[in-house]
Amino acid sequence: MEDCEWDAFLKNCHYCHHEQSSQYAANRAAYGYHCDRVVVGNGDRIVGGAQVLIQSTPLGKLAHIQRAPLAVDDDPQVLRQVVQKLEEMAIAKGYRSVRVDLFPHQTAAFKVLEEAGFVCSNLWSSGMGSVVVPLNYTDEELSARMHKKVAYEVRRARNKGALVLTNSENAVDEFYELHQATASYQEFPIFPRHYFVYLWRTFRQTGMVQPFIAYYNDKPIAALFNVIVGDHMYFGWGGMSRDSDAKKIRVNYLLHMTAMAWAREHGCTRYDFAGTQPFKQWFAVEIVQWPHALRKVYGPAAAWRWNMMNMSNNSPFIKRLVQKASRELGLSQRMPV
Repeated sequence: MEDCEWDAFLKNCHYCHHEQSSQYAANRAAYGYHCDRVVVGNGDRIVGGAQVLIQSTPLGKLAHIQRAPLAVDDDPQVLRQVVQKLEEMAIAKGYRSVRVDLFPHQTAAFKVLEEAGFVCSNLWSSGMGSVVVPLNYTDEELSARMHKKVAYEVRRARNKGALVLTNSENAVDEFYELHQATASYQEFPIFPRHYFVYLWRTFRQTGMVQPFIAYYNDKPIAALFNVIVGDHMYFGWGGMSRDSDAKKIRVNYLLHMTAMAWAREHGCTRYDFAGTQPFKQWFAVEIVQWPHALRKVYGPAAAWRWNMMNMSNNSPFIKRLVQKASRELGLSQRMPV
């Protein structure tokens, strides 16, 4: 299947996310993964599918699916067909295990996977708590439910002349320069610039991505690049100038409140910060627990290998040995997220 066909299908999916995109798979290829896909068709049209990232290890092929299976209109019957094809592919290609990570609101996909024998497990992964803001309130009502610091910093940034735009002609370039500066300072890996250009060109018309750029004295000083999945807007990536004036203004509060207002106006019902880091907790209206990964083991001695995974996960000593071996074999790498 051509990448353009796959990406065209994604644009028709309510729960489409960039981790299912062709360029995401291309990025992961640089870290030793390869990509398989399963699709369900209706005539010449793709109506369901999943992109699977495969890592070859001394223990066999380990498969990882992020934010899928997907189906047009989130049709449960199509999702079942996707999972059935996934099972067939796992057996045919000799996968040793399949791990699936879903968003909390992908309930139809979660149910279908459980029906197929996937088990919710914290093995070698942990569920994540996340700050979530319901958007059925006005800005004033939200501010009253958040820490008073949020309203104070928003007013302060506006009084100093900070402005947030959503339609800048150079939004991707301005965002990326700030994102790159933050990554360099905090030392975390990032996607290349062309990845964000691809996301913007591919998904902007369907309203699945949106940048927000904050300006001070006509200069970009902070930015967000958020994603929309269903009726949820998720904090994606951010960046801030290291300039002393920019840091004093603390425009990130205004950035997120502007993003919430935009999301509400475009039909979103939740704003998810994708984490509970201290800064995000100032905005906390709800804390939602993201689900643990779903897993299924395949091949000979599947039950024995599942028990061994449980034992290694529950033993701190064995877990450290496995983690050390993973690093030495190059199986544990820092990748952009």
